[in-house]
Amino acid sequence: MPLCVPRLLQHTTTSLAILAALLLAVPSAPSAVHADDASVLAIRHGSNAEHTRVVVDLSVSTTYRVSRVESPPVIEVEINAVLPEDAPEYITIEDRRVRGIRIKRLEKRRAGQLCLELNGDARFDAFTLSASGSKPERIVLDVKTPGSRPDGSSSESLARRAADSGELLVDSGSRAEPGRWVSVDSRNGSSGTLELQVIDAETGDPIPYANVLRGDGGGYIVDGMGTLRLDGLPAGDLPLRVVHVSYESSPDLLIGIDPGRETRRTVQLTRRTLAMETVEVRSDRSFALRETASGAQRVTAEAAVSLPNPGDDPFQMIQVLPSVSTGDLGSAFHMRGGGMDETLVRIDGVEVRQLFHGRDFGGITGIIPMGIVDEMQVYPGGFPAEYGGRLSGVIDVDLLSEGEPGFSGLVGADLFATRFLGQAHGDRGTVLVSVREGYLDRVLEALEDETVVRPAYRDLLVRGVHRSSETREVSLNYLRSEDHILYEDGFTPHNLDADYIDHYIWTTGRYTPSSQLEFRGTLHRSSSRYVSSMGENGKNDQEIERVGGRFQAHVLRPGGHFIKFGGEVTREWGEYDLRAREVVNFAPDGTASTVAEFAQSSPFNRIYSAYFLQDEWSPHRSVILGLGLRATHDTKSDSLRYHPRGSLALRLPGSMTLKGAWGSYEQSPSFALVDDGGSWTRSEHTNRAEHRIVGLEKRVGSMRVGLDAYDKLFHELDGVITWVENGGVEGLVITEGRARGVEAYVNRKTSHSNLWFSYTLGRSEWGNAERTYARDFDRLHMFTIANTYEIARDWDVGLAYTYHSGVPYTEQSVDWNESTRLWTLEEGVPNGARLPDYHRLDVRLRRLFHFDDWELTVYAEALNLTNHENVLWYVWGKENREEGEPPQRVTRTGVPGIPSVGMEIRF
Repeated sequence: MPLCVPRLLQHTTTSLAILAALLLAVPSAPSAVHADDASVLAIRHGSNAEHTRVVVDLSVSTTYRVSRVESPPVIEVEINAVLPEDAPEYITIEDRRVRGIRIKRLEKRRAGQLCLELNGDARFDAFTLSASGSKPERIVLDVKTPGSRPDGSSSESLARRAADSGELLVDSGSRAEPGRWVSVDSRNGSSGTLELQVIDAETGDPIPYANVLRGDGGGYIVDGMGTLRLDGLPAGDLPLRVVHVSYESSPDLLIGIDPGRETRRTVQLTRRTLAMETVEVRSDRSFALRETASGAQRVTAEAAVSLPNPGDDPFQMIQVLPSVSTGDLGSAFHMRGGGMDETLVRIDGVEVRQLFHGRDFGGITGIIPMGIVDEMQVYPGGFPAEYGGRLSGVIDVDLLSEGEPGFSGLVGADLFATRFLGQAHGDRGTVLVSVREGYLDRVLEALEDETVVRPAYRDLLVRGVHRSSETREVSLNYLRSEDHILYEDGFTPHNLDADYIDHYIWTTGRYTPSSQLEFRGTLHRSSSRYVSSMGENGKNDQEIERVGGRFQAHVLRPGGHFIKFGGEVTREWGEYDLRAREVVNFAPDGTASTVAEFAQSSPFNRIYSAYFLQDEWSPHRSVILGLGLRATHDTKSDSLRYHPRGSLALRLPGSMTLKGAWGSYEQSPSFALVDDGGSWTRSEHTNRAEHRIVGLEKRVGSMRVGLDAYDKLFHELDGVITWVENGGVEGLVITEGRARGVEAYVNRKTSHSNLWFSYTLGRSEWGNAERTYARDFDRLHMFTIANTYEIARDWDVGLAYTYHSGVPYTEQSVDWNESTRLWTLEEGVPNGARLPDYHRLDVRLRRLFHFDDWELTVYAEALNLTNHENVLWYVWGKENREEGEPPQRVTRTGVPGIPSVGMEIRF
């Protein structure tokens, strides 16, 4: 159905041009290595007369935070990296500075915490080392006795000795930022600029995060590209020395700063070997390999917060992935050629079937706001046995469970909705309240005299999390979603008047008695009430109740076995009242029958159960073999079905990983009417599919580069295709389908930017043994590039560009029939033609303002910045024309160039 486009929003050329010029004029920020999927490879420690050194080896660089607790004396190091599954809970050191290291796994945030228990007062230095040769990325902490200077040296000589040893001196609890001053020269006078480049004397490569010491004891740190730029320097000679832990320090430099001019210098450092006594070494790279084997792609809310997102929709986050394609009008998505209803979505352990507000128009936004989501695990295919009930993919959503202690809140508003999010975090628990109301219906009504569509929605989510100990956590959640849709475009068969209300209440518990054992469980109850009037006299009313539970256990066994087992049971009951014309009904055995005037009203009651067992076995540190079996049963078919699954990940030389997966999947029927592109279907038949996937992935520093090939065979698939031929309606019953393609992707994350690039060459078709046609969402080529930049302090910009080949449609024509004196519609091959190619560029610019106890964020967005007219479909207008005049083909286009502004207040 077409979406009404307000006329006033189409005349925004000036504002769009200003926004585009501003964004193009902004320089990109220097990059620093950072990754959201880092894992800890080893924890090492050693001692000498001057310090106790703790080194954390990482798979890729990441961020970390160091804090000091005075009583008892502890240094806490929180690292955004996943700890190995066999990490000990405690490492004993027992030297004169440090008793030991307590290790804690922060599951929800996929982070780790190291607590260095001190024997008394001490100061510490913290710094990072880049990967070099066989050495990985590292975080280094040096713990030193206060005032312990064996040679009785002063601060100045201490700085010079640091240059000789390659240590970075940072006061306890402080943090040095790349490219920023550690101390500030307060001298006045004419100023100049210095740009310093630090490189490897042998290779010429830049040396990131080298330390630049000034003669007065202050200093700087170069950025990730080995560059330091200092503005406003007083004229005169500036004494400097460049040091790095992996290189010999530079000689004393005396750089002349000329007033009003830029001085450029290149400093070459010679690599050296640093010896350190090692007491203990551990290494386990299996966690990242396990994720690769399962096919999971993880997207964090933090990584996508700067992207254009007018609906505050968390599912906008996944649209940067190569496996996901979306339409123009909403957030509804397809995974690797599968239908929207073929993706399983779990929110904190409970399945949510109606995911979007505005579900009749491609989804305006998700029913939960982005601000309450922590991260999403996305399985585009070949997902493991713990997930089931859908044919194509899985999205597992984790909600926020932890945060900074105290109360905080957010109030935001833009042209589409107003939202509030309140959070209270403590040592033992968390309380979250989210309220949101969309008023797009009122905006459209105010701007347009004849509004075609008027969508309204609101949602409420209340969440409480209680942690009785480090090993026990339980959450209680309530979600309410409400929608009202009114659509009237003057063509009666398109009319829609619908109200939807969904309630979900669930509790999820986690118990981890040891690092080798974990139990999880979810109990849920939901109710849904749908009242929908379609066309002239169509109806799709439902009242549904669901109650059920899920339990699973994770066991880490000797020999590299990571075993998961569990099950789930759901009872579903209620009533439905359905009425429509030309409905194809699929019986439990798959037999299809066409009903010209379908009308059915009756209660239903069904119990669905499933059980699974899977083992992710690592016979070697470079191999993960996943084997799983899922068994399902429902009272409708009264049969027990088995679905085996397998996966493999093999680490190759050169940081490359070869992966593959195969599996059998099924999807249980629903009781609703489904619009299959102009015809209605209803199925009581279980559909089945088979996935085959192979891929290759390479990690280059903070960048992931991958290539996947997939093939999904839908052995049993229900649907129908209809078309007009010779004045009558012809139909084809769908029994099978196939989606196949090749995906290429790149993801590179630094401290200042986050880049996604993806390209897919794919096909999605369905039919039967006689004929095959393209599915409505088939796209031969899909290309997406998205990036976020931190352009300056408190400024960032995000952009997303999407291109795809035109989707298929059925070409139509009209002819005059002399005998009936009427215009008749004729259609060509179903989905035999293609719409024009699709292009869209969205941009968001944000600015953050800091006040004493609160923050203000303002942002400007431009949707479809280039105002490209993307054709969605064609219709034949029959109303408001003279007798005998032929119908005119009307082109329905998508979102025009629309500017938007918004604000958020955080307190």
